[in-house]
Amino acid sequence: MLKTIIILIFTLSISIAPILVAAQDSIKQATIVFTANMADVSAKGGKSYSRLATVLKQQRNENKMTIFVFGGGSVGPSPMSSFDRGSHIIDLLNTLEPDLMTITKREFSYFEDELSLRSYEAAFPLIASNIFDPLTQGNQDGLHQYALIAKPGIKIGFINIVEKEVVTEYLLKRIEVVPPEAVVHSLANQLKAQGADLVALTYSKPLLLYQDFLNSDIIDFAINIRTDGENFNRSIITHKYNFRISEKNNALKLGLQWQDSEKLNLYIEKEEIEVGDYLEDPEVALQVSSYNTRLDRLLNQHIGTLKTPMNSIRKSVRTEENAMANFIVDAMREYVKADVAILNGGSIRGGKTYTANSVLTRKDIALELPFRSRLIKVSVTGADIKTILEHGVSAVEELKGRYPHVSGIKFKYDTANARGSRVTSITFNGKAVIPTAIYSLATSDYLIGGGDEYPLIKSADSTSQTNASLPLISEVIISAIQRQQAIAPRVDSRVLRENE
Repeated sequence: MLKTIIILIFTLSISIAPILVAAQDSIKQATIVFTANMADVSAKGGKSYSRLATVLKQQRNENKMTIFVFGGGSVGPSPMSSFDRGSHIIDLLNTLEPDLMTITKREFSYFEDELSLRSYEAAFPLIASNIFDPLTQGNQDGLHQYALIAKPGIKIGFINIVEKEVVTEYLLKRIEVVPPEAVVHSLANQLKAQGADLVALTYSKPLLLYQDFLNSDIIDFAINIRTDGENFNRSIITHKYNFRISEKNNALKLGLQWQDSEKLNLYIEKEEIEVGDYLEDPEVALQVSSYNTRLDRLLNQHIGTLKTPMNSIRKSVRTEENAMANFIVDAMREYVKADVAILNGGSIRGGKTYTANSVLTRKDIALELPFRSRLIKVSVTGADIKTILEHGVSAVEELKGRYPHVSGIKFKYDTANARGSRVTSITFNGKAVIPTAIYSLATSDYLIGGGDEYPLIKSADSTSQTNASLPLISEVIISAIQRQQAIAPRVDSRVLRENE
């Protein structure tokens, strides 16, 4: 009897084993390492690249099915990018060997043609799924509409949505941004027809539409390119397979496991990697160091000292009067001898705090004003000034870069009022601005050209200067500091929010 049972068990084990093996064989696995928003290659920021290189080497040694996705947000703006338009970022990434890079608004910091040049320097595809260029009657030259990444036995497709605001915020003259609903479903089907096991969506601005895509299995998982640390961008998407990094300079590690069957059975394990905990990779550290040596040689010239503290923290320059911003617009107004100066807070990008007695260098100003915006003087009416200021305070709650900093005038606004009717008073030399009077305005070519969705001022009359003859605002500020040697920026109640 015992012999019969043993024979029976042995027979069953033989018949069951192939089924278990077959089931095991149908399970597929992959690991995605994702990071983004690494524009800074200074002595501090550059360490993120050399440490990320160590993370990638370890992960690739552990798992050959690793896919490295670089989320962009890095080609610009930065001090080094103001010289090479982001070529150094592509150079570093070529060493790190991403499987793909997704495009964000910041990749357009130096306009369409420069991004196309960067794409041809890259040894990896740059993905933008909803861009249309009339010149090519398709995607912008050099960019890919999607990526299908193949590893042994698996294929994962990637779709990347660029925010529609890129056209107005970065003053792009040529490309159009196609609504995501018009492309995601179609591209997901194309990828699946090409054998994609999974389809991923990357994006910067969360839309409930993306949750619908997840719920209906059009896409299998999504990654928000921005970080949780950017409070203005808290996600409205609650799906368990919607991911993003909680802190800048960290990386996401997504462990994917799914069964190759008629009904996808997907499991994703998320781990956030603190890149700063890793040692620097010597090769990449040397590469970063060479760029910093070059940057220091170009920009480490001392230009003056600071008597009082100031900051360029994002929330401050986009929601309130700011001492550094006041110094910048005052210098702009003085340089061209204008009645008024206005500059959008989004032009100031350093995100730094400066203590009293700090030594200022050219590098500091390049960090604060990395865009190559030029100073222009135009004639506008008092009504035009009100229109500009209304737009500037229309989205203060959202930390939009359009927030206006002013010189030569004072104004009050009330966010309890409807957008477009928030400015309650504007004074020039202590008297109310006259709507029909003409005032000279110092501003940036970016703002007067409609950047940050500013309304085009049709009545604005500029001087006969050509664009090439307009001075860079950064150089105007450097000259002002050099002339004064010691500066003391301050807040003087030129902008008042009435409902605070």
